[in-house]
Amino acid sequence: MNADRNSWWHDRWPGPSHRNAFAMRPREALGSACAYDHDHHGRMLVVAGALRSVESDRAYVEMATHLSLCGGGPWPAGVRVLIVGGEDGGLASEALRHAFVNEVVVWIAEPDGVALAHRHLPAGEAFSDPRVRVVTSQPEGTFQVILADLLAEEPSPAPDLATLLAPNGVCCVGARAIPGRESAWVHAGTCFAAAAALGPAERAVVPTALSPGCFVILHLHRRDGGSCAVPLTNWHGRHYDPAVHRAAFAVPTWWRGPLAIRTERAAAGDPAAWWHEATVELATSQALAMTPVHAERSPYQLIEIHDHQDYGRVFSLDGTVQGTTADEAIYHEMVVHVALAGGERLPRRVLIIGGGDWGAAREVLRHPEIEQVVMVEIDARVLAVCETLFAIGRPVDPRLELRVMDAADYIAQAAQRGEHFDVVIIDATDSTEPSRSLFTDSFYAQLKTCLGEDGVCVDSDIVASSAHGASMSRDVIGPPLADLRRVRAAFGAIEAYMTRIPTYPGGLFTFFIYSRSGASKREPRRLVEARFYNAEVHRAAFVLPPWWAETLANL
Repeated sequence: MNADRNSWWHDRWPGPSHRNAFAMRPREALGSACAYDHDHHGRMLVVAGALRSVESDRAYVEMATHLSLCGGGPWPAGVRVLIVGGEDGGLASEALRHAFVNEVVVWIAEPDGVALAHRHLPAGEAFSDPRVRVVTSQPEGTFQVILADLLAEEPSPAPDLATLLAPNGVCCVGARAIPGRESAWVHAGTCFAAAAALGPAERAVVPTALSPGCFVILHLHRRDGGSCAVPLTNWHGRHYDPAVHRAAFAVPTWWRGPLAIRTERAAAGDPAAWWHEATVELATSQALAMTPVHAERSPYQLIEIHDHQDYGRVFSLDGTVQGTTADEAIYHEMVVHVALAGGERLPRRVLIIGGGDWGAAREVLRHPEIEQVVMVEIDARVLAVCETLFAIGRPVDPRLELRVMDAADYIAQAAQRGEHFDVVIIDATDSTEPSRSLFTDSFYAQLKTCLGEDGVCVDSDIVASSAHGASMSRDVIGPPLADLRRVRAAFGAIEAYMTRIPTYPGGLFTFFIYSRSGASKREPRRLVEARFYNAEVHRAAFVLPPWWAETLANL
């Protein structure tokens, strides 16, 4: 089953036992660098085995650049920008969008990546701009903005950031943040640690789709002690705008305190021999070094449990990851607490469609106002396997009522009985066979009947921005975004919010709220503080990147 994916190119990030994998065609190789073509994501640049640039994913370069340039200042005399790394030209091209930038110095360890970026990447055109200068040793003078590219090879010895940063300057350093089984930690280089000498930093979170395959934590050190959280310059990009700028400073609960820093470790064997996810629609997958714990084929699907050194227990269906010990809280907290904490009226009855790993039920039952939770799961074996072998376990609570049946049949019967729910959570697989009965006109019409007047339904999927536009995992059963258009026809407006889940590869994880009333859930009305979720994260999740907000508006 994995033969084709095993032969794909494997990234060096995000960690020694977790690699992203892509089906790519080489364009040109030069030294340690190689330029590739990808059918969905456009041009890619790889240097020293690590993915440096993805044409379709501009989130990191836009956010690192514009959080610093728009959040710093004002600089009436203009700005000198130093980029440590940045061989792909992405950070330089974003900096050049600001007329007040006088000079951009790109400090690289070796020139091969720059040469290929110049020839093959749209962002590489920045190296033709007369304001850009490429150096291979520490430059002279001071800079108002320093951007340390977390995707690049760092110069040796480490830069003396305190000497290079001007008194009114901003230094932005990044790390790859991954939730571990017991605590959050980051992969970071020498620049991230060295920047601590600049004084306190503000922390921003950037959910990126492809590179580096997880959350990016940015530390912004402002030398004058001011804040970068409020943009002073009005700039709009594909991913960045002033609202996205402000939202980036909403930090999940588990990343509020000190971060444990891990340096890069060698791969745990050959990634081509690891377990590979079966998600291939965007020619994007992931490889995980895991130990098998359990595997069986139920009447509906292949159920697997593995152990992973960083993510703990990993639960998958039909070869696609459904959750891990380390990051399941992100999905389950966000799918539940936004709807339950965001309503004006206290919800009483909740329906969970799917939810066989028990995580959504656990989070719903944290709310004491809930009187009844009905969970409808089609596969009894998923319930049994997850109850005994996955980390969550079955909640023991008299308010929980379990039905083992097809949710489409349950909804049809509930609609005939005139039953109503305050919140419906669709916690089902996006692209596997057992969920196909849920993506139909008749299902959505009956679902709407089962919602109370101010009731809401929460659905979700991975959304990818590719060279051909936005697409979702469930598009395997129809044209791109066809299911969202089906929902809009049934319910009218769709409200969306998003996050990033490290083990759901290829895109931004987006939640969709359907309702009869159209009432917004963007403002939390009840206090919930969880492992990942908090009120600030709740509000920030509704601030979508411009490309995705425009796509939804034009469905």
